[in-house]
This record gives sequence, C-alpha cells and structure tokens, in this order.
Amino acid sequence: MKKILLVSTHINSPAVPGRAAVLSILENYLDGLDADVSTVMFEDLTYSIKDNKTLITMPGNIDVASYDLVYIKNWRAVETAATALAVYLQTKGSRILCEELLHFRVTDKISEAFVLSCNGVPYPDTVFTVYSSNLPVAVEQNSGFTYPLVAKAVDGSAGSDNYLVDSREDLEKIVNENPKLQFMVQNMIDNDGDHRILMMGFEPKLSFKRSRADDSTHLNNTSQGATAVLTKPEDYSKEILEDCVKASKLVRREIAGVDILIDKHTGRHVVLEVNASPQLSSGAYLEEKRSMIRDFFEMELAK
Repeated sequence: MKKILLVSTHINSPAVPGRAAVLSILENYLDGLDADVSTVMFEDLTYSIKDNKTLITMPGNIDVASYDLVYIKNWRAVETAATALAVYLQTKGSRILCEELLHFRVTDKISEAFVLSCNGVPYPDTVFTVYSSNLPVAVEQNSGFTYPLVAKAVDGSAGSDNYLVDSREDLEKIVNENPKLQFMVQNMIDNDGDHRILMMGFEPKLSFKRSRADDSTHLNNTSQGATAVLTKPEDYSKEILEDCVKASKLVRREIAGVDILIDKHTGRHVVLEVNASPQLSSGAYLEEKRSMIRDFFEMELAK
C-alpha cells in the first residue's frame, strides 16, 4: 500500500491559529484513499549527516523518505528546514507536493548542509532540530556523535555564535541562553587550521590557510584572531578543488569563498561552507583579492 506523509509546523500565523489541527483535518479528508496517511510537524523531525550519509527521521526513527508522497505545508516559518527536507526527499526519490521548494535558495548553514551532502560533497557529521532544545536528546539518539562537539548557529557568520561544547550540560546551557537562535551540532574534527578557496566564475583563483592563535579556541576565523598564510590553488588535491567547484555550483555562487577543513589524522577533507561574502574588501591579502576581482570582471565583460 502506498504511503502519504503530511508535514507542517507548530508555528502559528495570525490567519491560521492551529497548524496541527489543520493538518489533522486534511488527514481526515484523505480517508478512503487506498493509502496509509501519516502526519508530522517540522519540530519533531531530526536532521542528521553521518559519514556523508543524510537522514531525516520522524518519531519512531522513521525515515521520511520511506513515504511515496510527501505534502509540505505551511513551511515559510521554517523555510530552511523545509528546503533541506525537500532536497533530501528529491535525492531519495520520494515525490513532493510543493515543488517550489525545489527551486531553492540556500539561506543558512542547514539548508546548505543538505544541498551539499545530498549531492555527494563531503560535509561534517551534523545533527539539527528546528527546536534547538531538542538537540541534546537528538545527539544522544544518533550513534557516532561524541563530545566535545561544535555547536554553531545556523545563520552565524565570521565565527559568531560558534561554541565548543564538552557535555550535554554545556549544550543545554548554550541553547537555553540563546533562545532566539537555531543551532546545529557537529562532530569536532582535529585540524591544524582551515583553508579558504576563493572562487571566481566557479573556478579557484586564490587561496590561503587560516590558523588559530592557540588551543584556547577551536575557531580559525581571522575575525576571531587567526592568522592567514597565502597558498596556491594548485597546492591542493584534485579532489579538494573539484569539491570546491561542485559546491559553489550547487549553491549557485559564481563569487564565493569555499572553506575546507582537513582532518589532521586521516587527511580527509570536508567542505565547511560556501561563503557568499568571503571578505573580498577586508581581511588578509587585499591587493591579491583586488587583482583577482579586476581580472574576473574584465573576463566577464569580454564575453
């Protein structure tokens, strides 16, 4: 028998006072169909990425992609979670009713995470829930996530609202002290710094390595006191450069800064994010950036 899933959010609007009630009414409308109909709220979903395998589950550890048809309703209040859900379902072959979500625009870290990982770009192990208060339990229910973990705001930038947490109690404290923020949690990757690859026209043009001042922080952002050393794109492996190109194309950013982290024990790399505003007019190596930008725009004008 075919299976249908109806998805909505608990977040109300002035015009619709009870999202869950509306979803229940819709479920009743479908009574008599030769199909099993289930409902779930975005706030009850758990999003995870482990070993670059994506998974979105509902209570009972049920994969949302096990449904043949998924109707995503009232999603604007949780747009980034909805985008991640739609991309995941499309990748898994489930049919979606709400195709406008497939014409996505990446707007924060969690929507970007699923766009990248669902399309094979290596990404850090990650757990996310719409209500960050659910994160401590979600972490414990997902095997392979161990403290210390990195908790970062999904709309954070330049290393802001980014914490190293040593325990469930630390995570609960951070979430409770920042009730207006949504967090994602990631496994810590031991590293000697990260790498910014500046892309122009989906091609790597300039790169540098950023290293934190000492081990009092896990952040490698120059805005957080890290130092930068100029490198060359050709110094990086073919796989890293190919992933930078693929990542920037997936999020449709011709001008971008792709951040790469390399595990110092295994040598494996992940894409941390694709920055739409990669400090082109500030930060390190301004003269090199100026030359790169001028050359790129000259080339574009000549087309």
